[in-house]
Parts: sequence; structure tokens; C-alpha cells
Amino acid sequence: MKKLFKISYPVKVLLLILVLSGCTKKLSDMELMTDHSWKWDKMTTSSTNSTVISMVSLVSALFTSEEIVFDFTTDGNYKVTAMGDSTIASGTWSLQENDTKLMLDAAEANIVSLTKTQLAFQESQSDSTGTYTLTYYLKN
Repeated sequence: MKKLFKISYPVKVLLLILVLSGCTKKLSDMELMTDHSWKWDKMTTSSTNSTVISMVSLVSALFTSEEIVFDFTTDGNYKVTAMGDSTIASGTWSLQENDTKLMLDAAEANIVSLTKTQLAFQESQSDSTGTYTLTYYLKN
């Protein structure tokens, strides 16, 4: 009778994993945005305009994750700092349309990715060659 209630070590480990994985709280998109500072990663474009491509390449080459930091707060404000303490941009932000759009002041961007480790958002622009996108990648 005693052997019926004895659980093998692998089964105990499996049960522990199942119990602990059920305890992990999934963060809301608002919590993901405000949970930590976001560091610059890179910028890409779909443009075929050589001037836009050069500008994106220059920005990607000059900015490093230690130099440009985005902070989003729960009260709907954001701040972008450079080189540790110089504020280069600030304003209000919000998530719209079931958290698929990021509003930075009056500018609207589509959220491409929002995880604990990456925020990517994309905006549309137009020039003489047509409409193109700029995608900004931030990392934790």
C-alpha cells in the first residue's frame, strides 16, 4: 500500500514545473511599456529613396543602446534621454486600438512587437518616391 503513494523523482519535478508555470503573471501591454527603460537598438526603413536610406544608416550607426533611452510612465508621459541625462524629447503617450497603435503626442505608430525584451513600432512617411515605413527597435 505504501508503494501506491510513492511518486518518482521525475514526476515530482514535472509537477513542480507545472505548478510554477501556472504562477507566472502575464504582463499587460501597459505594464510591458512601463516596466523598465527601453534602450535604442536600431532603425530600419522600407524606403527606396537613397537620402532616407542614408539617414537611417547614419542614425543606426550613431546611436547606441547606452546613449538613447526611452522611459514610458504609467501616467501617460514619456521621455527620451541621450548620454544619460539630456532630455531630447518628451510628451504624452498612449496605447490605442486594442494596444496595436502607439501614440506619441499626435504621431501614430503601429506596434510591430511588444515583449519583455523588445518594443518595435513603425510609422508611415511619404516623399517624392512614395510611401514608406520607418521601424524603430528598442530593447530591454
